[in-house]
Amino acid sequence: MANKSNADERRKHIVRKAAALFDKMGYFNTSMDDIAEAVGLRKPTLYYYISSKEEILYLIHEEFINHLISNHQSRLETRMNRSQLLQEVMIDILDQIAQFPGYVRAFFDHYRELSGDMKEQIKNKRDTYFRMIVDVIREGKEQGEFETDDPSLTTLAFFGMCNWAYQWYEADGKRKPREIAFHFWDIFMRGISTVENR
Repeated sequence: MANKSNADERRKHIVRKAAALFDKMGYFNTSMDDIAEAVGLRKPTLYYYISSKEEILYLIHEEFINHLISNHQSRLETRMNRSQLLQEVMIDILDQIAQFPGYVRAFFDHYRELSGDMKEQIKNKRDTYFRMIVDVIREGKEQGEFETDDPSLTTLAFFGMCNWAYQWYEADGKRKPREIAFHFWDIFMRGISTVENR
């Protein structure tokens, strides 16, 4: 069990280092040699833990989407209303953009580089997360919090606002992730809230 735990930790370390390289050098420009050097392993040893660069990309996608799904599922067990849930989703995404830019860039820019079962598994998880947010907006409409004729289209607008931030967010900028998330949430809610804004 200890050996398996050590191997899992080593794999996570490899994925973190690779994500940073993908963010700095680009996915296509990063080789397994670069990754091996970054983690201080000989290439044959690297292949003991990771079979390919595509597997690393898959693990980045999996960790990122699992984190978002798990956080949201935990919040669904609380007494948060639908507006609060949306705010927390925005905070999740902006926090990830700030803390793990390599993961985020790989997730949004290189999904198409996945293939076969790996791509199918990530697609299913992406679809699951999308439906979870659609449900929040649909339930918010049913409960009188939101006004929208198309929860799916509204969800696309919601993600469009949050997800694109990775293109321009700067870690040393004036606004912190949560501040940006609150600002985004305010803008978004003024567009769908049933309460008249004064």
